[in-house]
Amino acid sequence: MNEAQVGYWLSWIGTGAWGICFWWMHHISSRQNRMLAELREQARRIETLSQTQHDILKEVRPNIDEIRDVVEGVTHDLTDVRRDNIAQAALSEQVAEQISKIDDVAEKVAHVEKAVAWKADADAVGASARFGDLCG
Repeated sequence: MNEAQVGYWLSWIGTGAWGICFWWMHHISSRQNRMLAELREQARRIETLSQTQHDILKEVRPNIDEIRDVVEGVTHDLTDVRRDNIAQAALSEQVAEQISKIDDVAEKVAHVEKAVAWKADADAVGASARFGDLCG
């Protein structure tokens, strides 16, 4: 083989390499486009779920405020009952036992009130953060 033939075949190999490179870049681009389409669909589904969660929180939040008001009223009523019991009766064994039970109930009610408020605040903050992550 002389130099002219080697040059001829190398030019055909170079042309073939360009064709292979073009095909490979097209293949990579197609895969990227499919991935982007899947990511857009996933983002749309997440946005729909976030909006649904936000709507649910809007519905639940007033109910939590009503529950909190009722719990506060019960706590005040229990405190008043305890004061009345102390003022009306001498400290006997039964009165002391009833006061202890009332205090336990008041503690439990206060604990439930804090748990409900914490859960509502945590859900609201979590939904806002997730929605912010999607938008940002």
